[in-house]
Amino acid sequence: MPIELRIRGNDLKANFDYANLLLPKIRAIAGIADVRIQQSRRQPVFDIDVDRTRAQQVAVTMRDVTTSLVANLAGSSQVAPLKTMILGKLITSVRSVVPQGI
Repeated sequence: MPIELRIRGNDLKANFDYANLLLPKIRAIAGIADVRIQQSRRQPVFDIDVDRTRAQQVAVTMRDVTTSLVANLAGSSQVAPLKTMILGKLITSVRSVVPQGI
């Protein structure tokens, strides 16, 4: 049975440092396998442009857009297909931005 641990805080570097301190301790536990830090230190970001006029015309709020994008990016199967189709017509551009040299 998979177990996921999440380290949260305002300081990303401190979060990674703490996670790296925990890593060998967790690996030392008998029966634990496939221990890794899933998150990238490179902080990938999506720059998304939404046509707010079109969104308003179909009664979709920015909260709707955000909720649907988060669910889609997280791989949730709970996303309503209609919302996803509507969002495809409202989002004018999506650009993945990964900082260099990190």
